[in-house]
Amino acid sequence: MRMSLVVLALAACAGIAPQPVAPGHDGDFAASVPDASTWQALAARAGNEVLSRVEVVKVLFDRDDRTLYFMQSRRWPIHFDFAERFLWPPGAPLEDHARFNEHEYRDDDRRYVLGTLTHYLDDDRWTFELFAEDALDIATTARVFERIRRAVFFGDRLRYHPVPSGQLAALDRVRAAMPVITTDELFAGVRYQPIALGEAWGYLRIVPAGAPPPADLHPYDIVVLGTQPLELAPVAAIVTDELQAPLGHLAVLAHGRHTPDMALKQATGEAAFTALAGKPVHLRVGPSDYSVELATVDELFLVGTTTDVMPLVRVNGRQIGAGTPGPITQRLVRAFREYLDAACSVASAAR
Repeated sequence: MRMSLVVLALAACAGIAPQPVAPGHDGDFAASVPDASTWQALAARAGNEVLSRVEVVKVLFDRDDRTLYFMQSRRWPIHFDFAERFLWPPGAPLEDHARFNEHEYRDDDRRYVLGTLTHYLDDDRWTFELFAEDALDIATTARVFERIRRAVFFGDRLRYHPVPSGQLAALDRVRAAMPVITTDELFAGVRYQPIALGEAWGYLRIVPAGAPPPADLHPYDIVVLGTQPLELAPVAAIVTDELQAPLGHLAVLAHGRHTPDMALKQATGEAAFTALAGKPVHLRVGPSDYSVELATVDELFLVGTTTDVMPLVRVNGRQIGAGTPGPITQRLVRAFREYLDAACSVASAAR
């Protein structure tokens, strides 16, 4: 019954009109960006060290009614959340986030075009880009780009930054359709990009470009990705071959999960990673550099609401320590059980 009420409440929220930004009210979107003050009301600031002077506004174009939404991107950093909240037909069943991404980034009959406007403050460059796995055709991309260009005060300086692989393979056609700035031109000299700082220990897994993330990824895996996916299971840390968009899917996931995340050009072929593939490693993502080294693991355990404290003695076919739960793990298991017993006693006495 409780779950039914939650679903009904979510469905009731769908179709609510988004509030436009206005002086003194940051709102949810703007139909155009006529000046710098409107941009500031909409923009989110990227939080990593390399791209700390970058501002981002997510853009959604509704192909059904030809409406353009410049999203207030501090409040709505994810397109799906904005569309679910404001654009879902009243009474229609809510779509799964993964299915939404699959349809709206890859299918020809998609309803939306989903993109990002970015202002690189140091170079005063303005770009529009799509997600790396977006399959939108060049002609439609050019039409939406032109619509955006006419709706923003920096339109004469706006450049299209081609990221989808299909468009990169036809770069001459893209250049003929729109003014373009490439990744190499935009990030000349930038090879390493920290997204979410931190340290992680786990088994290193390399996923080559073009291959989807393995279905058996675990929270103790450190994954090196040749292609940036739309969705990724919880992992210990993320490394990508290509630089990530400041508020891209992986960056948002990493910050939300407190997962160390970095980009290193051609990381899947980097000797520091290939030499350690399949082995337990310690990864550090720092403000200006990174390190990865072989880790020695004496004990390993998982902690969760369904697992409590669960010893792990073998991972990916490799023995952990002596192959039996270690003394620290055993002490934690005993302490947790004692805590549960005490909590249950208190609960029983309170009845």
